[in-house]
Parts: sequence; structure tokens; C-alpha cells
Amino acid sequence: MNIQKKLNILFARRGTCHAERLLPQLVENDLLISDRQLSDHLRFLYLYTDLLAYYDNNNQRIDENIWRRFLEQDDTVVRSLILHTNIDTLKKRIHEDFLTLRRMHRGISDGKSMETILSVAQELIILLDYWYKNLSNEDIVRVKLATIIDEEINTHITKIYGLLQQYHKTSSIQSFINFSTFLYQKCDNTSLWQLKSDLFYDEVGCRQLNDDQVIDIFDDFFDAVFNTIYTLKALSASDYFDTLSSKNKEPHMALLIAFLQLLEYADGHLNYIPQKSLDHYYRHVLKFNNNPSIPDQAYVHFVLSPNHSFAFVPEGSLLVAKNPVNGEDILFETKRNITLNKAKISEINTLFTTKKIDKEGYQTIELSAATYNRELLQTLPFQLFPTLKDNKVAKKQTNQHLALLVGSPLLYLSEGIRTIYIKWKFNFESFQVLIKRNPSKEMDNEGLLKQLSDIFHSMLRVQVTTKDGWLDIPKEFVTIRFIHDTCCLDMTLLLNTEVPPVEALPTEYKGGIVNPGTPTLSIGIRDGASLTGLYLLSGLVLERIDLKVRVQGYRGLILQNQLGIIDNSQIFEPFGPLAKLDSSFYIGSGEIFSKNLTDLKIHIKWDSLPTIEGGFKSYYDAYPIKVNNDDFKVSISYLNHQHWNPSYVQNRQRVSLFQVVKTSKGSERLDDLRTISEIDVAALRITKTNTPLDVSVYGPKTAAGFLKLQLYTPEQAFGHAIYPNLMSSVLVKNVQKKQEEDSIILNEPYTPRIKAITVDYEAEESIVLTSPPGEEEEKYLNSFFRLASFGYLKLFPSKLVAPVTLLPLIPEQFIAFGIEDLNGTNLSMHIAIRENSSDQETPKPKWFYLYDNIWEPFEEAIVVDGTNGLSKSGIMIFDLSKLPSDLNKNNTCMKPGLTWFKAQFMNDIGVLPTIVGVYIQAVPVSRLMDKNGVFSTPVLPEKAIQQLKNPIEGIELVQQPCQTFGGRQFENHQALYRRVSERLRHKNRAISVWDYERMILEKFPEIFRVKCINHTSKSRNNMINPGHITIVVMAKTELSVGMPMVSRQLLAKIKTYIQSVSAPFIKCEVVNPTYEDVKVNFTVKFKPDYEKGLFLNLLHQDLYNFFSPWLLNPSEDVQLGDSIPTSKIIDFINNRYYVEGIGNFSILKYSGKPPDLKLDKITTYDSHLFASHPWSVMVSSKKHKIAVVDTFDTALKLRHGSIGDMAIAEDFIVGPWQVPKEEELLPPCIDQDSPIPSLEQYYLITKKYIKTDHGHH
Repeated sequence: MNIQKKLNILFARRGTCHAERLLPQLVENDLLISDRQLSDHLRFLYLYTDLLAYYDNNNQRIDENIWRRFLEQDDTVVRSLILHTNIDTLKKRIHEDFLTLRRMHRGISDGKSMETILSVAQELIILLDYWYKNLSNEDIVRVKLATIIDEEINTHITKIYGLLQQYHKTSSIQSFINFSTFLYQKCDNTSLWQLKSDLFYDEVGCRQLNDDQVIDIFDDFFDAVFNTIYTLKALSASDYFDTLSSKNKEPHMALLIAFLQLLEYADGHLNYIPQKSLDHYYRHVLKFNNNPSIPDQAYVHFVLSPNHSFAFVPEGSLLVAKNPVNGEDILFETKRNITLNKAKISEINTLFTTKKIDKEGYQTIELSAATYNRELLQTLPFQLFPTLKDNKVAKKQTNQHLALLVGSPLLYLSEGIRTIYIKWKFNFESFQVLIKRNPSKEMDNEGLLKQLSDIFHSMLRVQVTTKDGWLDIPKEFVTIRFIHDTCCLDMTLLLNTEVPPVEALPTEYKGGIVNPGTPTLSIGIRDGASLTGLYLLSGLVLERIDLKVRVQGYRGLILQNQLGIIDNSQIFEPFGPLAKLDSSFYIGSGEIFSKNLTDLKIHIKWDSLPTIEGGFKSYYDAYPIKVNNDDFKVSISYLNHQHWNPSYVQNRQRVSLFQVVKTSKGSERLDDLRTISEIDVAALRITKTNTPLDVSVYGPKTAAGFLKLQLYTPEQAFGHAIYPNLMSSVLVKNVQKKQEEDSIILNEPYTPRIKAITVDYEAEESIVLTSPPGEEEEKYLNSFFRLASFGYLKLFPSKLVAPVTLLPLIPEQFIAFGIEDLNGTNLSMHIAIRENSSDQETPKPKWFYLYDNIWEPFEEAIVVDGTNGLSKSGIMIFDLSKLPSDLNKNNTCMKPGLTWFKAQFMNDIGVLPTIVGVYIQAVPVSRLMDKNGVFSTPVLPEKAIQQLKNPIEGIELVQQPCQTFGGRQFENHQALYRRVSERLRHKNRAISVWDYERMILEKFPEIFRVKCINHTSKSRNNMINPGHITIVVMAKTELSVGMPMVSRQLLAKIKTYIQSVSAPFIKCEVVNPTYEDVKVNFTVKFKPDYEKGLFLNLLHQDLYNFFSPWLLNPSEDVQLGDSIPTSKIIDFINNRYYVEGIGNFSILKYSGKPPDLKLDKITTYDSHLFASHPWSVMVSSKKHKIAVVDTFDTALKLRHGSIGDMAIAEDFIVGPWQVPKEEELLPPCIDQDSPIPSLEQYYLITKKYIKTDHGHH
């Protein structure tokens, strides 16, 4: 066989469905021995009268058909003749004659062609006249015929008569003269036929017609006559049997019709003989019997009464269901014992991931998490898992729930310019794994880390806690840098002075999953951000977290000296007005001195310092004891536990009070600004606390929180004590000096005055994650949390021994069930799974239970798995006796207070089972068959089973969430004949395509259509592969399910069955169809007053239904290997009532999957859209590309809707056209019966157009 011809056959065959299996010959009364009905008998008798001779009283034969007069005046007989009148062939020939005349451009001047046409027209007029005359006056067919002739046909014959009269003036064609004479005589002798002279003069006589217009007049006449005959046939059939009760029925006709009706009983008995013979052969000779019915099954679950803790339902308990068809009771019985407890599902959480490659070449993921609470679960069934993107039922969890929380008292930061440094230290091995994920060979490690830093920075959302809740930090104030040498990630956060104080969340705050109780930093994922960083960094194992804060310009100080509290809003004297040795200046802060300080700086701006050159050295020159600028020093100590540290004065650090600056001349001067940066913080022995110290005023009972600056040198301090005596002495000396000597100038002692004072400090903490925290570490409230979609996990302090990662490891897809009031040792769970969701192998899940935030394996607790690894709906039974009793305690990664079980999947989302319902306290039930084993309804809808036949104490409610399944009715005789006839042909061995398809449909009734493609292999994409066959099976479609797919398990069953009945050397594949998306691109203009948005959506829906009608209507067939003309698509769009025109039209067809995705594009009107393979089905894309325009632009080449009203071969002549020879254009002669002399002309016309077969009315 030619290869191309073979491929054409493969594409053309659609396969076989159940409706196509039954042979018509096997259907009862299909092949009948006597198939004549009343109208057939009357028609036969009418024709038979022509063969009977009639003799008068003189025994002379009369040539006229007298016997027919007994029949033709009866309405039932005439209607029978009308019913058996067949004009289809005649109509086709007349149209061909007119088409020939138009092509030859001769009009009606071709007398030979017109002679035939006028002859047929005359016969048709005679036929209508015959019917009219022989029907009774009150017959509705006669009334209808008279009305049509008067209103339509008379108009047409008037035009023809006038037209022929005009031709008679210029030519003498005999056929024209004869037909004109016939019309004149017919209209002259009866009131039925009339020539309308006014119409003739108005429409014909006053204008000259061309050839096409003349032909149109004759064409309109024939169309009117043919339509009249069709109308009369329909009207005759509508109330045919009503004519039997007519009061005008002649006695002989009544007896004849009664006899013919009695004959039907004999015909019925005669026609049953073949059926009876076939039945005897099948049942008694071949010993085939009807297959028995199979009872359907269901899953029900019970609801316990609130005042009962347990209830027992024994095996064999009867339940009552209502038949939705007739309301009768149907009994079901339980298949096992079940002990009910108070457990019920309170919440279900689902999560799944989708992995992709981003534009940079990095692998990224998409997370989809959803929570279903108890109220939502009451509305089951609906798709629980995987959660649909457009699911509006579930509570979606956004990426903002994925975050790291670092809490520490170190983060109490009330004011100033605050900088937070976080160093995430990773172990070497995990950091090297990150380096190896470099997708580009041209990028070095530093470039990779720089790019990763940018990716991580773009996806983060950084927040800190305040008294009002969480505060976002703009990302421009956040810097991130990976450091290769130290295997760490450095993050820096800058909080300017406008940021409110960072502090712990209020106790009553309800805006988060967890409240750590200390100031907290959140590093989360911005909603809508790419999760590339989440995938790349999830494997980094943390060793420690180093926290460091730097505060600059801190002003919230408590200042005090011996005289009391100092108001630092004004210039103040830190050592009082008479500063002396050991005068003290106290600086207090509850925030600063509660931390592990590593650096402390005091910024002092002095007021009214001596400005003379030399500073204090010159200023105190007249004093007896000489001082230098750096002689003014204070000792520094810190109050801790009511003791000043260091305890001994001589051990205390001494620092200069003033800043000395060297001038350009080499002398010294005093600077107004002094920064004391050399403070030895370690010597102060500051004790860190979990909260800021309560510091308000220094007193005897103050425990801590104050830094003391005590004036230590020089001995005379600033000279206030010696100044009075020294002043008297200087005045005396100045009086005693001679005139030419200079007076001694004694400056007043300098009193230290401060304009402003601020503090800078640095503090740090470390969270070590490689070992369990010690007692001291647990006392100090450093904490590290990881927030997930459904809860949180405390990683520090924690007793978890698993390595801690920076971000959570990429979670596998899972569905988790939260159960409350679990008080039993067994759990029976019904999991409803939508069948036909995927043809790929469904991954078997791993089961876990949650205990102390750790998912522990649960496989050994599975006693019964009726779902076969969640590949089908069924009941799972878990033994909980060996599980810990406190499962619902100490869990935070899921909702607390519930017992959690989880089914986790390792594969891609495309092969996950579609879970539509989860119910507990479930048990399987099966229908009780009656003694005959016959039932009328094999499938009962959900909620049909609602009660126990005999109530059991403690059970409040019985629920059946899903329809019954697995039932099969008793095989009727039609199905038996079909099965046996197929069995006799294929003999239970699959050899031909016919065998494969029908054997599969018989064995698996849930399959809708099967297509066997021989010598092909879908897996190899090979259309010519001898020894291989590809069997495409299609599931029965359901509304809103999507593309019908047969499950992997059923495909495997079909393949196993086929291998058992086919030759061993045949290699077969049983597959689902390949669905190919068709996307239409075009511009459209809607008609005026049609709103764009509304009708654009309607157009999308119309296209979706056009390409995939079986998704809207399950009874529609799915087209395998189909082809669609482009013109059909364009015309469909143009014919929408709201579309004015379209343009820029193209079609895109996508076949295959990435990276083997193929694209076909079609842009021409006369092209065809073909399926890529015989196993392919073209379906509508979910979204077409349609642009709406307001005005027509000639450049757009819009096609207007009028083209959609035309059809090939009627409005278009499909070329190339070649003018044939004249004799080829002449129509074939119309077959005419040989005239019989004894028949009248009326009978000849009637006989010519009545059916020769035995039709049915």
C-alpha cells in the first residue's frame, strides 16, 4: 500500500465507540420479512389497479382504469401517494439544467433544453391539480395546497406566461407555444389556477430582462413547486391516521383499511421469526447467556452524636437509599465492622511546587499553598489538591508567610542612626554546593555571588517590630553581600532617625503567626517576588548568626550630678557650678547598658572654652600650680549590682575631658567637641539583660545602668577652691607693682559647661546553631524562627539536632489533615480522587505524622490502603495504637491543638492525584440485589444513602458524598446479541483493528472510544513501525473536568488484557490522546451597541466551545486525527451575531511539550488545520489573542461577515473552470415510465414521482 494512502487512512479513521458497535441487522425488527405499512399497501393497491381489466355488462373490456376510481377519491389514499412522492432526483436535475443554461449564456433561447424543463413544469402542475381534485374539501392538505397555489404559484406561472408571450412575438419555438397554451387552458377552466394580469403588466410587460433574470423566473417557479411538495408531505405525515376517522369514508374503503390494519398482526408474528431463530441459535446452540448484573458500591461515613464518644456499626448493617427515578427504597449493606469515635477533620493544608528555569538560567520554583477550614470542608466535594490557581474557595497562603525571624534584646533600638549587621555563617560544604550551581561557565565565583546577592536582595522583604506592629524597611536601606572567603552572607540594615523605636511587639498583638517577645527582625519573601533565591539558598547550612548593632547620636540619656537630675535640653554644668576633685557626672541609659557592648563613645560639645592660644595652660598661667591641657581627666566606672566597676579607684580608666588641637604654629588650643572613644568597655563589666534597665534617677538603691565620670585630676581641679584667696593676693601684688611693671591677670576658674552630649555604641550577640544552647544562652532571649506557610518552627533555642538551613529546604508537594478530638486507636479515612486526571504513573505518597514539630514516618500504621497509593478513590485504615498519646501538643509548624497526618509526594505536579474530598469514619457499602438480580439504576447520585434501616444508638447522620460505582446492569438481549456477534467474529483473539477496538469496549465499558492504529508507535513518534500498534483510548467526558484522560492504572489493565488476547510478537502501546492547543489570533470589530468587554469574553467562550464542544456537552464526540478548514473557523467567527468583521487572521497550533514544543501557523483562508498525529485531538487554547478595533482600516484587510453566508459549490464556483463541449452541458434525459393506454394522464404523473421503495411515514 502507498505510504501516503496509509497515513490518510490512519488520520481518517476515528475509531469505534459503544454506539457504533451494534450491527443494525441484530436490532429487533430491523430486517423484516414484511415491512409494508398502511401507506405502502394503499400505494401498492393504487398501482395494482392498472393491471386489472374492467368489463361492462356486455362483457366488453373498457380501456379506462375504472378500478382506480374506487381508491383515488379517498383522503387516506391520496395522502399515501403524497407521502411516497420523491422529487429529490428531479430537483437536482432541474438545477443542473439551469446551471448549464447560465454557463452557456444562451438564456431560454436554447429550445432543446427548455423543452425538457417545460415538460417537467407541466407535469408538476398536473400533479398538484390531481391532488387538489381528489382530496376532500375539508382536508387541511387540500386547503394548504389551494392557499399556496393562490399566493405563490399563480404569481410564478403568470410571469412565465407573460415571458413566453414576449418570446412568441420574436420567435416561434413550439415548446413555448405548447406550454403557453397549456397554461391558458388550465387557468381558463378552473378557479384554482389563475393568470394575474395586473402582475403581468407591472413586472414583466414594462421592462426588458436579461438572460439571468429570465432563468431566475423559471428557477423561482420550480423552487416554489418543490417547496410546496415538501410542505404537503410534512403536513400529510403529521396527522395521517386522523384521516381514518373521517366521516366521509366510503364503506368499501373502511373495510379495505380495516383489513390492512388486521394484516399488521400477521406481519408482526412473521417478522419475529428471524429474531426468534437468532435467539435460539445464540442461547441454545452456542450456549451464550446474559451476563448477570454487578452490584454497585459506595463509601459512606457516619457522624457521631455530640453526647456519645463511641459507636459500633457491625458488618452487614443495612442502609436505605432512595432511587432518584421512581423513589423506591434500595438497600445497601456495610462490608466490615467499624468503631466510630469523636474524631473529625478540622483543617486541611495543601502545598505543591512547580520548578522552572528563569531567564538567567537559574532554577526557580513556584509555591502554592492553601488552607481549608472546617466551614469550607462542609462544602466538599471540590478539588482540594492540587489547588487550582483560580480556586476562590481556599484561603491562599502568600509568599509573605515564608520568613526568618531573628529576635534578640540587642535589637532594642529606640533612637539615633541605627545600623544592624547580620552575618550568616555557613559551613564550607554547603557553600561549595551553592558555588557549583553556577549556570554560566564564563562567570567566576565572585560574579556568581554578586548576582546571587542581587537576586536575594530583590526578593526580600525586611521588617522590624515596633509598638504598633511590623514596620517595613525600604530595600534601598538594605544591603546584601556574599563573601566567598568566609562562607558567609553579610546583611546591613540602616534605620535613620525617622524610624520609630524598635521594640518588642505588644503582648496583645495578633498580627502574626508568632510573637517572640523581644525586638525581632523579619527577613521574608516579598509577595509576588521570584523564588529563585529560595531554591538556590535553601541548602545552605547555618553554623551561627552574628548580630551587631551600631547606634550613632543616641540622646535618650539620664544625666545627673551631685546636685540632682540635669535637664539636657539646655546648657548644663556636668560637675556643678564649683567643680572640684571627685565631682561626678552620671550618664544613665536603660537601653545601652543592657547589652553586650563592644564599643562606647561619648560626644561632648563644650560651651565657653578658653579661646586663648595655649588653652588651659595659658588660661591658668597666673595660678601657682601649672597645668597642661590634658591634665583635666576623669575616671570612668559603671554601676553594676550597686557597685561601681572597677571597684578600686586606681584601677579605673582615666580619660581627658577636653580635646587638644595643635595649631599651625606648633601651639595648642582647645576644641569645643570632645569624643571620648577610648573607653575600655570590658573593664566596666556590664551585665546584659533581656529588657532595657529601668533607669530614671541615680540613688542609693539604684542597681545598674549608670556610667560615672569622676573628676580625677588636677588636684586643684578647675581652681574654684583657691580662687578667692588667690584673687586677694593678686590684687595686693598688682597694687604693689611699679608703674612700669605689667599687672598680673588672674582668670576666673573655668566652670565646665556642656551644650550637647550624645553617645555612640556598638553591641553584638551570636546565635550558635551547631550545638544545643547552654543554660546561660537559654536565659538570654535570643531566638531564631522560621515561618512557613502554615506555622512556624523555633530553631533557637531548640533541642532539634538536624542541621539548620538558612531557608527552608524546598518542600515536596503534600496534603496534610488536621484532626481534632481523636480519641480512638483506629482511623478510617475515605479519600475521593477524581479518576482520569493523568495518564502518567501516579507517585505513591509517603505518610507521616507530626510529633514535636518533626514529621515521623507513618507507613507501618497503614492497615488497609484501598486507594492503591492514592491512585484511585478508596478507604485507608490507620492503626494509631502505637503512636504517642500527646500528638497534638508542642506542634507549631501546623495549627496547634490538632493531630496532623501528611501524605507527601516526590514527583512533579503534573502526575499528582486530584483529591476532591477527604472524609473520616468511613466504611464501604454494597447494594443488596433482589432475587432476580436486576436493577434499573446502576449508578446512584451522591446523598442517595441517608439513613440506617435499623437505627444504631450514637449515630446522628449518615452521609454519602460521592456517587456509587462499579455497578453493571443485567445484560439485555441487545447487548447480548452485540457481544455474541462480536465474539463470533474475533473468536477472543485480537488480530485486526476491528477486533482490538471492540474487545476493549466490551471489557472496559468505562471507555468511550477506542482507536487502534496499526504499524505505529506513539512513544517513538513513528508512523511506519511494523509489529507495533498504538491503541488510543478516550474516557467518557465530564463537565468542567478538562481534557478527558484515562488513568494510568486503567491503561495498564487494558494493556495486560490486550497482551493476553493478541499475538505474542505484537508490541502494543495503550495511550491517551495527545491534546494540541489551537490559538486563534485576529482583530475584530463588533457591531454597534455591542459592549466590547462583555462580547469579547463571549467570543472567547464561543471559540472555546467551537474547538472543544465535548467539554461543554459530554454527548459530543471527540475528534481524533481531525482536520478543520480555516474557512470554517473564519466563517464561524463572522457568523456571530455581534461580529461585524475580522482581519489579520492567523492560527497557531501547539503540539508537544517543552523542549520539543512545535508550532504550526496558518494565515490563509483556503488552508486546513490538521492534527499532527492520528492520536492527536485539537482543543481550544484557554485564551485566544483577539484585538478589538473601533474602525475599519483598509490596511487591516478586514473580512466582512457577508462571506460567512456563502458556501462552496453554491455561491462560489471552485476553479479552474474549463468550458466543456456543448453536448457535455446538455442534461441527461429524465427517465419516464412507459405509458400504459389504460391509464389516465393524471395517474402517469403521480406514478412517476412516488417512491418505489417501502418508506415509512
